Amino acid sequence: MRVFLFTLVLLSGCSRDFKPPTDSVLLPLADRQWDPEAPQEGWCGETSIQLAAGWYGAFVSQAKVNALGQPKTPDLWEHDVPTALRALNMRFERGPKSRAALLTFMVEQLRLGRPVVLGTKIIPTDHPEWHVDHLVLAVGFSPEGLIIDTNVEDGQLTVSWAGLQSAEGDKTYSLVNQSGEVFGFAVTGFYEPSPLPVRVSIAEQRADQATVDVVVPELREGLSYELLRNGEVLEQFTAKKPERKLRTVVPVNEVARFTARYATTK
Repeated sequence: MRVFLFTLVLLSGCSRDFKPPTDSVLLPLADRQWDPEAPQEGWCGETSIQLAAGWYGAFVSQAKVNALGQPKTPDLWEHDVPTALRALNMRFERGPKSRAALLTFMVEQLRLGRPVVLGTKIIPTDHPEWHVDHLVLAVGFSPEGLIIDTNVEDGQLTVSWAGLQSAEGDKTYSLVNQSGEVFGFAVTGFYEPSPLPVRVSIAEQRADQATVDVVVPELREGLSYELLRNGEVLEQFTAKKPERKLRTVVPVNEVARFTARYATTK
């Protein structure tokens, strides 16, 4: 998909059909760039799904996401996102197809702690006939706008609510396209969720292996827990802090699923 790098110009105002929220939410999901082996078209959908999987405790490489999505092009397009998520055994909810309804949907989903893979146009666009120029991950919002991980040099930024609903202006992300149909997929977790929340982020990735940080949050001090990798116990520990962090190495060509539970007693 076409990628255009820029410094965002925030716009003001909003659609009469969408009421911007008065509260703010930001999921701690740092932006990530495409892997070096990404094709010229980029791996924007792949990176967005990789980040969403990490939010729910799994490592999956962008190349693996691409293969699971089975695209007809070198990169995932908006219609390939459900295929990739289903192949990862991840649950998702397709958002409404109208702009105002999708904005309301995303605010509601983010309040529930669910990131949203979102199709955007990049204004000005080189391909007005496309539904989507670029896939991003919505990770938060504020009264000013939607917070997205762009997976390009723009990093994590806030796009104004008005900008998202406009096809005009100079250099912005937008939901406006010729068809009027918009694409948003709230990723809600795995079909077999971890008993306790686990987050995974990538510290370093090489050709054959990745170093990942696995975090188990919301612990109760003094209680015993087990951290598992693909169903096998990786470690058992007694919480001394509200959060447990472990750095480990995983093969790049495999999906590594981390889960946590209270330790069993004999």
